[in-house]
Amino acid sequence: MSSERESTDRTMTGRCLCGEVTFETSGAPDKVFVCYCRFCQRLTGGICLVEPIFGCDKVRFRGPPLRTYDYVSPVHGRVLKVHACPECGTRLALSLERSGFKTYGMFGGTFDEPGELRPDRHIFTSAAPPWVVFPSDVNCYAEHSAQPDGTPLVPWQDAGTVPL
Repeated sequence: MSSERESTDRTMTGRCLCGEVTFETSGAPDKVFVCYCRFCQRLTGGICLVEPIFGCDKVRFRGPPLRTYDYVSPVHGRVLKVHACPECGTRLALSLERSGFKTYGMFGGTFDEPGELRPDRHIFTSAAPPWVVFPSDVNCYAEHSAQPDGTPLVPWQDAGTVPL
């Protein structure tokens, strides 16, 4: 893991497209997913979501209250809350029933310096387009990286066993 990820005093900033909502995160993200599930594809309008995960207490939003949309997954029936700017509609964060709504999955592209977000896992790779090339130094999972109870799953590509 990089020293940037381990830093506890790290602050990152970001904003929506119109600038009405800004945010600041404190500390390093708990983890950084790249997710290719169909929900994230539809949500972003792209092939994936780069999603750094922070405890809700580590994210401070400034500006008007965020608009929240509750999406109930037809796959598992749990709620995924989508938090967006009420003015321009930029999606800024997700909070998930799966995590007890205690974390925010931030939208990586809304950070001022998105290149500082180093993914540590790719998930739902089974839904990625066939032309996506996965980096050999990152664990890759066909679907989730953990069971709903938190039990880790085995990646189809284990960065610990892939030559760098």
